[in-house]
Parts: sequence; structure tokens; C-alpha cells
Amino acid sequence: MNKIFLVFVVTLFTVPGFSFAQDSANVDTKVKTKVEPKVSIPSVPRNHWSMNFVYTDNGFGLSANLYKRINSEMDLVGGVMFAGVKDKNEVEIYDIFGNSYVNGKINRVYIMPVTLGIQNYLFSNTLDETLRPFVSIGISPTLVLSNPYDKDFFKALGYFNAAFAFGGYAGIGMEYRESGNVSFSANIRYSYLPVIVNRVQSLQNKDIKDVGGLQLMIGVVFQK
Repeated sequence: MNKIFLVFVVTLFTVPGFSFAQDSANVDTKVKTKVEPKVSIPSVPRNHWSMNFVYTDNGFGLSANLYKRINSEMDLVGGVMFAGVKDKNEVEIYDIFGNSYVNGKINRVYIMPVTLGIQNYLFSNTLDETLRPFVSIGISPTLVLSNPYDKDFFKALGYFNAAFAFGGYAGIGMEYRESGNVSFSANIRYSYLPVIVNRVQSLQNKDIKDVGGLQLMIGVVFQK
């Protein structure tokens, strides 16, 4: 009887099935302890540059901005704008043939502000990522150009006189993200730009002291 029991025990530990079961247990243990690779989360698109249509109480213009990230809620923004300026007392008159003119106007006036400021995004933790309200503030050195009104538009391009203004701006706006690469932006900005070098006149004997004012900017923001 003892011999039979001994043969049974030896057979049990040497059969291939039992060894395979042990190997399978070891493999299962290794699988359970395997470290899964970390999955990278894609970053939220950031503003890169933009093109804007500008409407002011003085006329129309165009602007372009370049963005540099400071932190998750703030960008450094540099830009340039080109727009027309007129005296607030200008009155456009039409003759019987449909031609327009302004009494006392001696110059066409244009401004080219170069802006540098910050744009801070609000409520980023509570609003949907597609809507991004913001406030902005910055400085704006400005080149002011004028040429004779009594010359044709293209002929007058060779008769520019230059002046210089310096001030700042503040604004509030909203961005709506259409896709991962494009957003639409609407921004209301007020700029104060007093003329500090040379005189600027649109109407005869009336200096323009401040070439700034209220601006509505609507544009497309390209992201990266």
C-alpha cells in the first residue's frame, strides 16, 4: 500500500500538465504586474496670429496680431493696424452730380499704431472651451501720416507728412472656437493716442489732438 501511494505522489509532481499549470500561474502574475504606458493628453490649441477688420468712429481699417503664451490664461500680444482718421467736425457734402467733398478739409489722415500688451482670458475653468471671454490692455506708439486732400488719391501718396502719437488702449472681447485651428473674435477697444510730435490737421486751422477713439475689431484667429 505504501509503495502504491509513493508512486502516485511521484507521478503527480512529474506529469506535464502540472508543470504547465505552474508556468501559467507565473505568466498570469507577470501580466498582472505589467506597467501600462502613460497616455499623453493633447494640449489645448493656443492663439498664434490673427487678422482683423477694424471699424472706428473715424473710418475703417485692418490689423494683424501675433500671440505669445505667458501662462494658461494670459498671452502677450503684439500687433499693427492701419486705419483712416478724420476730424469730428467734418461734414461730407454731395453735389448734384453725386460727387462728395468736405468744406475746409486740407488733408487725408492715416494712423499706423504698433501695439504691445497682454490679453487675459476669463472664466476658463467654468466656461466651455469654445467660448473664451477676455480683457486686454497695452501701449501703442503710433505713426500718423497725412497728405493733401486737393490731390487725387494716388497722386497724393508721394506727399506724405509724418507725426507721432503715443498712448495706450484697453478692451474687452470674446473668442468663439470654430475648430481646433480657427477661432472668431469680436473685440471692443478704446485707445487714447495724443499727438506728441508735429501737428496733425484734417480741417484747416484745426489740430487733431488725439488720433485714438473707440474701435470695434472683428477677426479670424489662427491657432497652433
